Amino acid sequence: MKVRLVLPMVAGLALAAWTPIASAQTTTTLSNVAVQQPAEGNGALPQRGVDDGVFRYYLGDDTGTENYWKVDLGQEYDVGHLVIDCRYSDTYGPPRLNGATLMAFGPMGTTKVADNLVLSGFLASTEIGGPVYSLTFDNGGAGYSGVQYFQIGGQDPEDPLYPLGTPLGVDYLTVGEFKAYAEVPLYDTFIQGVTATANVTNNHPGVSPMFIVNNSGMDDQRTLLGDPSASHLRLSGQGTWSAGTDPPEIPVLTFDLGTTYDLSQISVWNNHQVPYFNIRECLIEHSMNGTDWTALDDTNDAEQGNYTLTMNDFTEPIPPSFPATDAISLSEITAQFIRMTLLSNYGPHPNGHEYYALSEVRFYGEETVVPDIPGDADRNGRVDNADAQALALNWGSGTELEPATWEEGNFDGDWVVGPKDAAIMAANWGYGVETSGSEGTPTPEPSVLLLLLAGLASVIAVRRTRR
Repeated sequence: MKVRLVLPMVAGLALAAWTPIASAQTTTTLSNVAVQQPAEGNGALPQRGVDDGVFRYYLGDDTGTENYWKVDLGQEYDVGHLVIDCRYSDTYGPPRLNGATLMAFGPMGTTKVADNLVLSGFLASTEIGGPVYSLTFDNGGAGYSGVQYFQIGGQDPEDPLYPLGTPLGVDYLTVGEFKAYAEVPLYDTFIQGVTATANVTNNHPGVSPMFIVNNSGMDDQRTLLGDPSASHLRLSGQGTWSAGTDPPEIPVLTFDLGTTYDLSQISVWNNHQVPYFNIRECLIEHSMNGTDWTALDDTNDAEQGNYTLTMNDFTEPIPPSFPATDAISLSEITAQFIRMTLLSNYGPHPNGHEYYALSEVRFYGEETVVPDIPGDADRNGRVDNADAQALALNWGSGTELEPATWEEGNFDGDWVVGPKDAAIMAANWGYGVETSGSEGTPTPEPSVLLLLLAGLASVIAVRRTRR
């Protein structure tokens, strides 16, 4: 993790306890280890419960309590929690998981590693509190240790006689999607927790922009999550993003990395459905604040934008998964936001319509740690009027047993908000509000600074008068 100090030294002030500490980089992470694992059942399409997309149903029959669905994780895991989806539509009736029994087994598939759980809580949109089509289960907070098989419904091999009062199945079982989260290794520079938004999106819930940053469909979820050499599974259009048919405006995707990073690479998996959906020319920009944008260097000369993405190879036979089409190397780029303006595709489609779609986008880099700025009570990167108000409101607060907090204006690390804190704020007044000259050098406004000090003096005088 890279640590960057951005505040200039303030002469005459001892800024004690203001040393950033770099934390160790995470080496493991929770990931869905059920994706694409073999499943079985007594109804249609049992594999679809683990395709890692939406609208993938396993349908049991209507013969009674023998209906079941079972997945093999391939090895033992300590599973922290499960996410189980039912149906996403009430067209054919309410959710069909309530009343089914969830079982967890060890490597032999017969010895239970947790008590049976009767599933409940799924609601149709017509029910009070509905719709609830997705629920999380964690074995009462204990997780599932040493589990390899999960089963929904069907016969319990440890108790084949179906004891009274223990429902094990439902008349017509529907499992939409099943995800089991366990610790897996993490690629060291892979950035997790990215959020994605789009100005235009197909209204189909299976093609949200979040699906291109949440690892849906990626084949490394059980091995080394974030591996740039991973492939995206071809999942009939689910777990991807699409702008829809003939988008009314140029599609724009905006990615929020959560904090600032020194970026090293952007990996792109272009759409894997048909060639005409693939993005061609785009403008890629970066930003620290999501408002002021800077374009990456132009790499495609006279073409539109500054980057031309590669189209997937659809030579027959079409493979079940596709590697990344583009690895965009970055250097000396520090940003929290990335924006991709999609200017053309590899269309038009033979039907005459325009489509824009992507399968996955991943970002790599090292987090840039910016320490607290003395005087910045609300930690928004600026020392301004809001911070002065916090200092004034909390003037004199704090005791040795209950020291005042940073947010209350205690910048010097002692227990009370007082003159030293006011001096620190005054010395850094204007930081982050306006800058001139070298990066990070504040340009305070003298009139505002005088008002700040005068205001603090009046507060002190009033409080002394009241004593």
